[in-house]
Amino acid sequence: MKMQKQILVIPDVHGYDYFPIKGFTKYDKIIFLGDYWDSFDKSFSEQLDIFEKIILIKEHLGDKAILLWGNHDYHYYNTSGKHRCSGYQDSNAGVIHQYMKQHEKLFKFVHVEEVDKDTYFLFSHAGVTDTLLYEVTNNYDFDIPVYDFINDNGHNFKALFYCSSVNGGRNPYDGLMWVRPNELLNDPIADGECWVQVVGHTFDNYPRIKFHNRNEDVLFIDSQKPIELWLGEDTK
Repeated sequence: MKMQKQILVIPDVHGYDYFPIKGFTKYDKIIFLGDYWDSFDKSFSEQLDIFEKIILIKEHLGDKAILLWGNHDYHYYNTSGKHRCSGYQDSNAGVIHQYMKQHEKLFKFVHVEEVDKDTYFLFSHAGVTDTLLYEVTNNYDFDIPVYDFINDNGHNFKALFYCSSVNGGRNPYDGLMWVRPNELLNDPIADGECWVQVVGHTFDNYPRIKFHNRNEDVLFIDSQKPIELWLGEDTK
């Protein structure tokens, strides 16, 4: 018997309490797509309260809860100033940095859910392009799945944090914290597998899916609304 996986995906939070605090146990996975900090209308104390609730959810659910990095989180974790983006809270940066360092092992860059032997769902903050995968696989030697390698070593990969002129930066292309929908759709993963990417980062009023003819679909969900996904077929 093969059962569907029921997954709740929560896009960019930015201090908003639009996800349920109760009822999580009915899901096989709860996946947060990042950007827990920075808001134009939520105070720091409100953002902190929501962040602490998310940490409690992770600690309670363990591996059933997935917390992904977003660009608005990483610019506090890494204090070099190279990753800073709009909304940066100078007056609270030190405190947020301490929170991110304290809980850094709870966060991932990407998460993969296998539907069947050649179909996968790939969750990240903004998306993974074929260019980025080529950069990783051709510059590093490793004998584990590439996405496990990214999670284990991502802090050392400059390309993950690339910010191109599309987003006001100077890098040759955008990494998984910054890539925008058009770039992602024009540079699909070309490894022969069937991928469905689920991403946030670029706000839209409604979730939308874009279909590709190169074995990849992309679901954009940064609409301040959690979405439920059922992965696979329910067979008995």
